[in-house]
Amino acid sequence: MIKWVVWLGILVVGFEFSPFASIFWIGITIIWQWQKWKAQKKLDDIMAAMIATYVTLNTVSQSWQVVWEALKKSRDAGAVWDGIVYRLVEERIRS
Repeated sequence: MIKWVVWLGILVVGFEFSPFASIFWIGITIIWQWQKWKAQKKLDDIMAAMIATYVTLNTVSQSWQVVWEALKKSRDAGAVWDGIVYRLVEERIRS
């Protein structure tokens, strides 16, 4: 709530000086919100990829190749797995 009051105050004060200042302030706000949305979307994509990997481990008939593909996909999305996870899955694929 306080953030919005400050934002609106700056908008009103900016409009008193120049209408272009208000347009500039709104533009900065749009860019800032877009950056926040983009960062949140990346985190959501990483979380979705990690959950998909966990789901591959929760099946009755375990396919380690499917787990390996899910690990690679989540890593490509930006997830960080402990190195031992990769070694364990590689070991299971070989045996």
